[in-house]
Amino acid sequence: MDQSSWKLNTAGTAATLEADGLHGSIDLNQPTRGFCDLAALGRKLPNWRLFAICVPSLSEPPSPGSVPCSNASPASPMLRLIDSYTRGADLIAAFRIEAVQPFDLTVCWRVVRDISGQGIGLDVIPAVNTELLDSRPEVVLWSQATGQSIWQLCAKGVWQELPATGPEPQPVSFGGREQRQSALLWRNPNNDHDATRCSHTATRNQKSAASSTPSVRTRSVPAAGAPTDEQPDRAESPAYVEMVSPNDWPSMMYRSQNARHEVWHRLFTMPLEKGVILRTRLRGMFFPTTADALRSGWESYQSLLAEPPPLTV
Repeated sequence: MDQSSWKLNTAGTAATLEADGLHGSIDLNQPTRGFCDLAALGRKLPNWRLFAICVPSLSEPPSPGSVPCSNASPASPMLRLIDSYTRGADLIAAFRIEAVQPFDLTVCWRVVRDISGQGIGLDVIPAVNTELLDSRPEVVLWSQATGQSIWQLCAKGVWQELPATGPEPQPVSFGGREQRQSALLWRNPNNDHDATRCSHTATRNQKSAASSTPSVRTRSVPAAGAPTDEQPDRAESPAYVEMVSPNDWPSMMYRSQNARHEVWHRLFTMPLEKGVILRTRLRGMFFPTTADALRSGWESYQSLLAEPPPLTV
């Protein structure tokens, strides 16, 4: 990407992205609105917003079942923009969190291409820097998208459809340490096929209950070169996969109702010492409607895990 991918306004408070295949904007004074005004791979996505940022300590106490950022409310004055600039494919902004336990938050939005050359998306790299002993600099990133279904990567190469939730968000279960995968896929398939549950959703302690529970649809990614019955999506929006490294032990919640799907990533939830810098990386990747969404999402997730951790922004 060249230097013109991101454009900052004169005040440095708003940015627009004009990349080949991805367009959108960010209001840096109101980061809880996320990356919006989206168009991806030639399709306008008017009801989408990605990676809205908020700090729970600045939010009103949530009601039961609710989570921060659920309504994309304006940012608190205590979430103060300090600086912003562009660097090639990167947009970087620094925020000061003026809370009871103040800390600094730096966020990098980076345009990325999929290894296949078909997909395009954003890496979002948040970094926190603590000032006080026993700081809890939790940050929540929230995305909202539409699609016929939302699927969770629940084992290596195996996707499981998540059920509708109704109005209350629900936690995303990852299973044990060896099975832990942290990717969700929005897709609009022409055909799906029922299969068995992922192993961590039908453990020995759950087998008796499984017989009375409706089957959960899963799909496995065939080996490279193997035939597949996956049909190209012919929908108004491209497939989209959102992921975060499981090594950072994020916590995720989702809400799925009326073809609208939302996901919340809770980051940096552990108590930290004074002077600690932590960062992680989230990735959102779009794939064309002609792509095999399941295979593309799995390969993109593998690519993320193979990359070195972000040491700087």
